[in-house]
Amino acid sequence: MRKNVLILFGLVLVYSIFNPLTVHALKTDEEKGSIFLEQAPEELKVAYEDQPFVLSDDLFDENGNLLPILKYHVKYVETSTFRSSMGEEYNLTTEKLLTPEEYSSWKPVQSRATCSEPWGAVDCWETNAKKVYMIVYDWGENNHVKVVVTNLWKTMPSVRSYDSIGLLYNNFTMDTAWGFQYFRIVGDTNISMIKYSYQGQNMKISTTGQKGVSISQNIVNNNIDYLQNELHVEGDMDAYFQAAGSYQHAVTDISLETSKNFTFDAWGMGKVFNWNTSWDQWDNMQGVCLNWSSYLWTC
Repeated sequence: MRKNVLILFGLVLVYSIFNPLTVHALKTDEEKGSIFLEQAPEELKVAYEDQPFVLSDDLFDENGNLLPILKYHVKYVETSTFRSSMGEEYNLTTEKLLTPEEYSSWKPVQSRATCSEPWGAVDCWETNAKKVYMIVYDWGENNHVKVVVTNLWKTMPSVRSYDSIGLLYNNFTMDTAWGFQYFRIVGDTNISMIKYSYQGQNMKISTTGQKGVSISQNIVNNNIDYLQNELHVEGDMDAYFQAAGSYQHAVTDISLETSKNFTFDAWGMGKVFNWNTSWDQWDNMQGVCLNWSSYLWTC
């Protein structure tokens, strides 16, 4: 029997002079989860039932139906980041894919004694599990689509700095993009939202060479028990469309400038981010890929 899903939304006020973001409340709509469970592909239904995620209004048409899903890719990933024996001069991150069942029952490492340590590591700095999605929705005529990259946390990260969520693409013309950071403060029943606007200070866009778009999200420092990061990209695809989505968590404190100091590169981290600084500053989680071409991007 499917679980009844209810997601409530609240209001968060965020003020920033140097990093202006549009912040507002989402209206309550408890029907969205039920609609998703009725209309989404089975694999996504299973993933949603295990850990419901926020469904934004723009994923539904004027009649309340979920936009048709053309393709999707979902991964369940565990990452463990270790301090080196030389302190914090570098971090080493290990990663493994989880099955949906393993993810559902996953618990974080609580101490060094339960941590599988690489040679030379002295402590677990952060261990977490995340669920990363890329879903392409049909957004109208003439191959107009909406690509959504979502990162959903199993437990809350201990390091809160600038994380990066991005999309690399071929054979696609981007019209606009925006992003969300959803979070719930412990003790609250509502989920709050920060919205990142198109061409805002937190967004990076490449329209030449390897093309892509990313958003740097400064993870909230509140005591939270829910965290979801999203990037929405709208545009026109052709018959050979390829896309790679990636979420990279900063495992040490970095600046906004550092989080944007990269080039979009299919050989980069998560097939998106080729950092111009030390790669040890991110958890190096693998990405998700979708293809409409015989030349496959694999993730």
